Amino acid sequence: MPDRRAKLAKKEQFAADEKLRDNFADLCRLSMKLQVGSYHAHAVYWGIIARNWWRNYEHAHAFFEVCYCFSGGGTYTNEGTTYPISAGDVFIARPGEIHEIVSGKNQVMRIQFWAFTLVREGAHAPTGDRRLDALIGEFIESTTKVVSCGAVLDPIVLALSREITFRRPGYQNIARGLFERLIVETAREISTTAHVAEDLPLIESNVGEPVINDTIRYIRYHLASKLEIADIAAQVNLSERHLTRLFRQQTGKSLLEFITNERLALACQLLVERKLSVKQVARAVGYPDPHYFTTLFGRVCGKTPTEFRASGGTEFIAGRR
Repeated sequence: MPDRRAKLAKKEQFAADEKLRDNFADLCRLSMKLQVGSYHAHAVYWGIIARNWWRNYEHAHAFFEVCYCFSGGGTYTNEGTTYPISAGDVFIARPGEIHEIVSGKNQVMRIQFWAFTLVREGAHAPTGDRRLDALIGEFIESTTKVVSCGAVLDPIVLALSREITFRRPGYQNIARGLFERLIVETAREISTTAHVAEDLPLIESNVGEPVINDTIRYIRYHLASKLEIADIAAQVNLSERHLTRLFRQQTGKSLLEFITNERLALACQLLVERKLSVKQVARAVGYPDPHYFTTLFGRVCGKTPTEFRASGGTEFIAGRR
């Protein structure tokens, strides 16, 4: 009798949780932007797959996508390798990775999923954030595609579902905090070093670091403006030659290359958000000539701004359906 009651209680709890999960996609209505160490994270979308059999054909994104299987199972194929998926598994698609999800037919795979961008905010992080930066960097570069960490992420996902369902005062602040926890906890589960509590070795002081951080901060605040190296150098009290040399030494990039990368990264984010026209996006990232912006964007990103926006940052692979 106790076992039967326990099973009934578990079944009732699962049904109650499912009602909460059904509202998960409403998180798309919130603007979820936050700082994680030196990285800027922006939520692109949130969702939940329905109860019928489904298949998500081969495609690729311009951002990160994390899927959590809370019921049923199926398969996940990433870059040609197929992984079996069961309840409790979390699987990840990084930018540019071709992937496909196929639900099982006997036990339909039910997943909650979320997508986000991760853009580095500076060449170096404050000392207190270096370990967090290392963790996020490891997550970005990791080759791990599937990890069984539902026990860790499920309470967070349910809490997010609960916040967006009841929307009590302060729910947006709590949702942003839970979004950050999702990113950090997922990175921890993938990391091979996150369990180590010891401090990292001290990094020697770098006299050029504050100057470069100030330079990067100035550039990011003025991406919409005409950025001249002479003006940037004047802001940090260096000569153009000295700043140019120091910047490449510290970051491995030229100033012009860095500015272009930052402008196009911001452009991608604005295009996905769909709040501005292409012409307005061009101006917002410092290109008053929309034709030049379109040409540059196409050369670097492989498609025009309009095509990128139409794809939602996602690219389905032709001929593989």
